[in-house]
Amino acid sequence: MTAKDFYDQEALASLAKVFNKPMTAHYEAGMWRLGSLGIPMTPHDSPQSRATYLRGSLTFDLRDDMSFITIPFVRLDGSPWIAIVLRSSDEDLFGTCYPASEADEAARVAALMNQTLDEQRAHFRNRGEEKAPRRVP
Repeated sequence: MTAKDFYDQEALASLAKVFNKPMTAHYEAGMWRLGSLGIPMTPHDSPQSRATYLRGSLTFDLRDDMSFITIPFVRLDGSPWIAIVLRSSDEDLFGTCYPASEADEAARVAALMNQTLDEQRAHFRNRGEEKAPRRVP
């Protein structure tokens, strides 16, 4: 099983049983948070030297192939929901999920998070300091 296969319909349905309501994106301590994922805002005086994201409290390099996507699925109770996942070529990272009735909000949140990713990448490209994509140990 590859990392991409982890969030199939069954895995999403099982994971979603702990959600009664979605965790929406919120700004906290200089970053946009979505579940356990964090995308730092990058002010021009930032000491960071590369684009990064957080998974819990661990920091990783932000790769060009990463973006937030929405994945429709059906919960174990039969209700349709939509997951927001940070996808790359070799892994999917769960952010949150919304009832299908809130599909517009899920799309808005995914777009906000992608805009933040794009702004961070652009910031470091403009500074000429972005390094080859890799994970930070």
